[in-house]
Amino acid sequence: IPGTAVTEILEGDIETALAAASQSDLDIMALRPAADGGGPDLELVTRMVTLTRSSCLFTGDAGTESALA
Repeated sequence: IPGTAVTEILEGDIETALAAASQSDLDIMALRPAADGGGPDLELVTRMVTLTRSSCLFTGDAGTESALA
């Protein structure tokens, strides 16, 4: 990420905050499981791409890794 990158911190629910945020070149977000436990929440993915009006990178992990280890 270049040194000229800008970080925005917004408060409130995610959908309202994203709709009010400046458009970015790339949004990085956590990919959560679907409510039915059957894999990633693809409805969330579609909604977030629409709300951000930007390219999105969704990340996920097994929950067993630690950046501090």
